[in-house]
Amino acid sequence: MEAAMAGSLGRLSEALGSTEPALRLLVSLLCGYPLALAERRWLSGASPPLICCAHCLSGLLIAAWNFGLDSGHLLACMLVQYVLLVVLGGTAGCVAVSFIFQMGYLCLGYYYSATENYDIKWTMPHCVLTLKLIGAAIDFYDGQKKPECLSPEQGVYAQQRCPTLLEVSGFGLFYGGLLVGPQFSLRQYLRHCHGELTDSPGQPPQSVGPALERMALGLFYVLVFAVGGPYFPDSYLLSAEYQAQPLWYRCVHLAFWGKIALYKYLCCWLLAEGVCILCGLAYSGRSPDGRCRWDACCNIHVARFELTVLFTGTIASFNTNTNTWVARYSTSITSIITVLFTGTIASFNTNTNTWVARYSTSIIIIITSIIIITSIITVLFTGTIASFNTNTNTWVARYSTSIIIIITSIIITIIITVLFTGTIASFNTNTNTWVARYSTSIIIITCIITIIITVLFTGTIASFNTNTNTWVARYSTSITSIITIIITVLFTGTIASFNTNTNTWVARYSTSITSIIITSIIITSIITVLFTGTIASFNTNTNTWVARYSTSIIIIIITSIITVLFTGTIASFNTNTNTWVARYSTSIITIITISTIASFNTNTNTWVARYSTSITSIITVLFTGTIASFNTNTNTWVARYSTSITSIITVLFTGTIASFNTNTNTWVARYSTSITTSIITSIITVLLTGTIASFNTNTNTWVARYSTSIITSFIITSIIPVLFTGTIASFNTNTNTWVA
Repeated sequence: MEAAMAGSLGRLSEALGSTEPALRLLVSLLCGYPLALAERRWLSGASPPLICCAHCLSGLLIAAWNFGLDSGHLLACMLVQYVLLVVLGGTAGCVAVSFIFQMGYLCLGYYYSATENYDIKWTMPHCVLTLKLIGAAIDFYDGQKKPECLSPEQGVYAQQRCPTLLEVSGFGLFYGGLLVGPQFSLRQYLRHCHGELTDSPGQPPQSVGPALERMALGLFYVLVFAVGGPYFPDSYLLSAEYQAQPLWYRCVHLAFWGKIALYKYLCCWLLAEGVCILCGLAYSGRSPDGRCRWDACCNIHVARFELTVLFTGTIASFNTNTNTWVARYSTSITSIITVLFTGTIASFNTNTNTWVARYSTSIIIIITSIIIITSIITVLFTGTIASFNTNTNTWVARYSTSIIIIITSIIITIIITVLFTGTIASFNTNTNTWVARYSTSIIIITCIITIIITVLFTGTIASFNTNTNTWVARYSTSITSIITIIITVLFTGTIASFNTNTNTWVARYSTSITSIIITSIIITSIITVLFTGTIASFNTNTNTWVARYSTSIIIIIITSIITVLFTGTIASFNTNTNTWVARYSTSIITIITISTIASFNTNTNTWVARYSTSITSIITVLFTGTIASFNTNTNTWVARYSTSITSIITVLFTGTIASFNTNTNTWVARYSTSITTSIITSIITVLLTGTIASFNTNTNTWVARYSTSIITSFIITSIIPVLFTGTIASFNTNTNTWVA
């Protein structure tokens, strides 16, 4: 009998110009109407388990007739989903595992069963089932929350108890939504089984008229598609005949083809909606004027779809049931992922005010930023490199390993910095915290990693860049600008959004310090690579100033990082309003003003070269003297280490400059003022923002509002002098340069 029926369907589909699977689908959709009438006649008021059994049996027969043994995929996924609901319960983990398994299973099904044609196979109902099962897990998760924590919409769909295997199976195999939808919630299905979705309590719903209207409209679109489809075949769009037609003809033909192609979806959705209306599942209450509404399973607004001239109108009227599902559960999925992420971290720290609450978003944004920046660098960098070298043994192949090592080192450095400094901040409740003890270690580790990355990266670039007209010289500025803008936007925006703690500056200030360190490391690596590579391309002699200048750049950046960490730590030991920062800021600004004025002396033997040591000594005396005046304990680390660190920095910096200044007209004499100005500007920025933080303990301080501007100024001030003066110097080999 089955063979005879298959043969009859084959002959009928051939006569209608359709395929046999498409005809089976249409017949299956129409079979829903007698099934709905039977449910109304014999199962109205029956027990919910009996109704679920009827749905399972009828749905399984329809699936087996259409897809044969492939229907087992549907049964397997429903069984797995039931096990997840029982074992994991209404937890975020259940939702996450359900989403990964169900969506992964569907994607694998698409991958292994895909062909070049539009096939009607088991993946079509499985797509509908996947959304249903994921939605059921989310509804069960929402049902375990307190009612006051739910939105009005979540309260409607939340499922308080775990469904039985029979209920899950009936929910997935319900004949009205098995093949092409529509989507409906588990709570809605169970209410239907309990007889709650009706306009006539205790009796079948008065929905025959609305159901027949949707069925008639669906059959009308079946007729339109059957008649118009052969005139607008898909293959014609790819033919040479179509390409030879004038533009206006192709546009008109494409418009008609698109409309008719969508009608196959409209007819299926309308027929399925009619079945749901007839059995009562689509009941959605009464309108303000008292009329019954049967639009709970509506997936297409026909009038709006046909008459709209806007793209947004098409979206709002087409496949609306699925769009509603996505809108309903997208927020829940996002929240669950956040809970899983922060909850895992929180399990390692039981204090309420842990750094998890403050830094979880920062970590996510930092990781996202790394991925984006790495992708952009890789695309720009490798794409440009590849276009300039067509030989087999290109240095691209050799260079890729270095890039991977560098990116890995940067990511490790950032993760260590974020986790380490964030943890330190969360434990700094007393004065003698281990923040003060281990800050030096953090500085040393950061400096060592930065130096290693710099050596690996610059060494690799220098060995491969021997031509003058390389792409490095042309594209370094553009790449630097793009990366700087991205980093500035991502990082400074994050910093500004985290000043919510009123009682302590640590919550506000630690994020800034962490972000400055991370930004400095990333920008240091990128600038060093691009900048030294550019310099190398202009000078191929052995005694290039590249070797001399790279050390100075590293020292400047390390000095800035140490200054930020050191001054931030000092500020944490003084909570009085009238701190020394407020009293001595004028003196520091005066010194900087004098230094800036000095930069206008263009003679070779300027007093800058003569008095730079004196200025350094004055700053050292003022700085260390001020620190000492605020710390009366002998064993404080401020008194012991501030002078040493200042002396070491001074020796390293001035010693490095002196060791490379063998000629009178060297760039050291010309650019020392610029370098000094950059360092002092960085110090003032840190000190000044620290002072601001100490004067305002309210949440809506202007620190939160203006931190982005301060950090942007700091980045621009530090980067531009180095890039600009270094570029000028590379083009000036005469003594009387135009730079002076």
